[in-house]
Order: sequence, then C-alpha cells, then structure tokens
Amino acid sequence: MPNCFQIHTASYQELNHALETHKKDMDFLLQPNSVIPISADDCKPMTLVLSNTDYTDKKKTAILLDNMENITLDFSGSMLECEGQLQPLTLLNSRNITVKNLVIDWKIPLSAEGTIVQMSETQMDVRIDPALFPFKVREKRLYFLGNGKPALLWTGSHTVFHPDTKAVCMKTGDELRLEECAVLSEDTVRFTGRFPTIYLAGSVVVLRHSERMHAGIFVENCENVTFENITVYATGGLGILCQFNRNLNFRKVSFRANTKKGRLVVNGHDDGLHLTNNSGTITVENCYFHGLMDDPINVHGLCARIERIIDRRTVIGRYVHPQSVGFRLYARQADLFSVIRSTTMHSIGQVHAASFQLLNRETFRLQFSEDLPEEIKEGDALENLTNTASFLCRNNFFGSCRARGILVSTPKPVLVEDNLFQTAGSAILIAGDANYWYESGACHDVTIRRNSFAAECLATPYAGCKAVVSICPEIPEPDADHPFHQNILLENNTFFSPGIPVVYAFCTENLKLRHNRIIRCKGYVCAEDRALMELDTCKRITLEDNQTIGEFPNKFLAFTHIQPDEIIEWE
Repeated sequence: MPNCFQIHTASYQELNHALETHKKDMDFLLQPNSVIPISADDCKPMTLVLSNTDYTDKKKTAILLDNMENITLDFSGSMLECEGQLQPLTLLNSRNITVKNLVIDWKIPLSAEGTIVQMSETQMDVRIDPALFPFKVREKRLYFLGNGKPALLWTGSHTVFHPDTKAVCMKTGDELRLEECAVLSEDTVRFTGRFPTIYLAGSVVVLRHSERMHAGIFVENCENVTFENITVYATGGLGILCQFNRNLNFRKVSFRANTKKGRLVVNGHDDGLHLTNNSGTITVENCYFHGLMDDPINVHGLCARIERIIDRRTVIGRYVHPQSVGFRLYARQADLFSVIRSTTMHSIGQVHAASFQLLNRETFRLQFSEDLPEEIKEGDALENLTNTASFLCRNNFFGSCRARGILVSTPKPVLVEDNLFQTAGSAILIAGDANYWYESGACHDVTIRRNSFAAECLATPYAGCKAVVSICPEIPEPDADHPFHQNILLENNTFFSPGIPVVYAFCTENLKLRHNRIIRCKGYVCAEDRALMELDTCKRITLEDNQTIGEFPNKFLAFTHIQPDEIIEWE
C-alpha cells in the first residue's frame, strides 16, 4: 500500500522537495482548493526538447516528477496560478503515475481577447479590458504586458467568436490580419487595414501573441500515466504534451475559459492534448474542449528526412520542421522503422534500428540491423513504427476552437465513438505527411461510430479541412496502386449539415460508410457545388444504408480517379 504525504502549505517549492525525497510508492495530497503562485523568475531552467514547440535551449520548469514510480499526486482542487513563460508540471522517466484534481491558470494569459465595438471594411474598433490583458500601443503596433518583456501582437492567426453562441464565426479561418492600430481610449484600440468580413458588434476576437515555448504539462519517457479531473484555463503553448511514452489515460480533462475572471473565450495558446511518438494505448474519455487556439487532440508520429545514405545500413537523418527538432529518444535499439517514398508516401520497406546518435539539433546518424531497400534514395523519409499508439476517444465534447477537432495519424487501432463535435473546421482529420509538418503515419484500422456532428462543423476553412470528416494526407504524387490510409469505417454517425461535404477521402483503401444519417439544417452557407460525400484516388469503397433527411441541393456522391467497380453500394 502506498504511503500518504500531505502538503500543508500553498508552496510548489515544498511539493518539489517532497517529490525529490519520496520517489516511490507514495500518495501526495495537497491542501484543498488553494492557490499556488508560480513565477517564471523562480523556476528551474532545464534542457528539454518539446515536440511542435518553438525551440529554446532551456525550459523553465516548476513542479517536477523525475524517475518516480507508483505515485499519485492529488492537488485536491488547488490551482497553479502562473506568471510568465514557464512550464507548470513536468513528468520525466517515471511509471505508474496519476495526477488528479488540478487547475492550471495564468495570472495574465499568454493569449488575449477583446470584443468588437464596431467595424467596417477598413477599420475595426476592439475593446480590451486592461485589467485582464494589460497592453500598450507603440509605433502603431499593439503590445501585451505582464509576462516579462512586452509581447507583440501577431499579424495573423486571430479568431473571431460569435457574441451569443461563442462559436467560431463562419468563414473567419485565419483571414483576420491586424497590424497598424491606434488608441481610442484606455480600453479601446482601432485597427486599420483591409477586412473582407464584417463581424457583429459584441463578437469576441482572440488576439494572439507570445511564442509557443512551454507546455502546460509535459510528459516524456514515462509509462502508465493517468490525468483525471484536470482543468486548464490557460497555457503558454501546447496544453498537455506527451512524447515517447507508453500508455496514457485522460479522464475528465477540461480546456475552457475562466469565466470567473471575466474571460469570455480565450483558453489554451495552442493544441489541447498533443500526443506524439507514443506507444501502447492512449485513452481520452469524458473530456471537454472549447476556445483553444489550435486542435483539441493531435495524435501522430514523426517522419524524418533521409539526408544522406552512408552505406546499405546507415543514414544521416534530419528533423525538418523547426518546431520538432533535437529528439534524443527518436530511435532505440530494435525499433521498427518504415522507409517512405516522400512523393507517393507509400512504404518501400521496413528495417530495425541498431544504433542512434544525435549529431546536432537537426541531424542524427541511424544504423540498422538489416540492409535498407535497394530503391531507397536521399529525400525519402523514416517513420518509427514502434513509437505508435492505439487511440480510444469516447464521450467527449469538442466545442468551437480555432482549428479542427481530432487529428489522428497512427497505424494502430483507432476508435472514436459517442462524441459531440461542434468544431470550426473538420471534426476529424486523418492526415499524415513527409513534406511539411512531417507528422506520420498511415492509418490501418479506424472506426468512427455513433458520433454527432453539429452544424457548426466546417463553418470555416483550415488546412486539410475538405469535409466534416476529412481523410486528407498530403501526397504530392498520389499512386492509386499504393493507397496511404486503409480500413476506415464510419457507421451510425449523425451529421447535421446545411449542405456541406460530410466525408472526404483521398488515397484510401477499404473505406466503409454505412448506416450514417445526414440531416438538413440551416444556419450556414450551403456548398451546392460539392457533393455530400467526395472520394478521390480510393479503392474498395463500400456504401450501405446512408440516408439523407430533408432536401439537399447537393448530389450525394462524387468521385474522381476511381474506377466505378471499386464502389459497392448496398440499399
């Protein structure tokens, strides 16, 4: 039986001391419902490399669990109230860890928001509460204060939410560009420029600034980790970032605005749950996502480019995207790798890792136990198949966030069931690429069932959002004989559609669409020039008992680069 260690003061330093001295078989219980202040100035700098995050030599870490086993950390409803660029909670090299009953917030968030007072095609007046989001204007540019050095407002990637529903406004995407401004009063700023869309007075605009430097919670090289009853009101980057772990569980994790502090929408700076290069099983249940400035969930691996072929068993590889570099755990002995032709994205062979050496932040030397495929060439990509996880996602609410709902790219089994989606872009994006983000990999077993997709889905365009459910890998030269994704089933789902595509599939084999219902609704623009279901360069398609309810001006099915005998339709 674990022992119990009670923390009686609202001090994260005392908690860190307890964690350093009790590494195993311990339940830590904090003082209930307290506020624990954390300042970046007091945090310990650590050398950490975070996936999909701006690279810095050091990360400022607050609470650290390192080399621990059989630990429960119960915050008892207490809040970590952060100030500045920092990482509130970090878990490293540990196993059998449970973190629960925790609230994470920032005294002043690293994203801001305002309400639109009035606007035209050339100007927009925005009211910003200076108590919540201190700011100043200097040389016609807006800066936000309160977390160290002044942070310049980004030019783009701002998002507008409807004043009543707090859903992302239709077709806003990332089109809103904000540069020159002037102060009208102590709480109102006038932006000038070209605004193609006029938004209602009272609409909430999330104003993005600051770098993506830290995660709210960072987990690396751990096994059997559970997060339960966690509320995240703000982060300085990705919400919960987990990389190179085995078996992760998320139960009742909530990303939402802290309305008690007067905030309306603004929540996480970027993704909610970002899960990269993990293995085993990932489970997400009974969670809530709204107001994030990127995708609620992103599950993927990492492709690396083959920079140079040394011999038949040795290559120099490169981490390509600047936000995903420097991984020391990318390959371990006996890990299984797929060699991918970057143009067509199909695998040309598999080999096992023998040794791995990180040469610098961007390049590494990787030796294999077997000979590489004869047709390999420089510019092809590598994918670690061992670092891939199965994914179970059920009974969650995906509210309106800046981008999509779920991004998932893994060859292991995927089950998405009994969720409610109100996402701004695609509810589910099954992607994969070795040309830009280098986020692998090909899906081989996906079931999407009994989900409800509301009319808000696909109201605004983002990358890869071809339909409510978008199977859209980035493949420069698609090859019909080598489909990228395989064995994807959509069944018993309900789509509320004003006439927008509900399913798009590209370069996919054995796609089954059965017993789905598409119900006509109003409220958003109808895409009459597109079919409800669109297929491109696919093989072995089965359509069975998919019904439309109400009158749609769209045709039901459209397909290109597909032989008619590849589609089987059942009444």
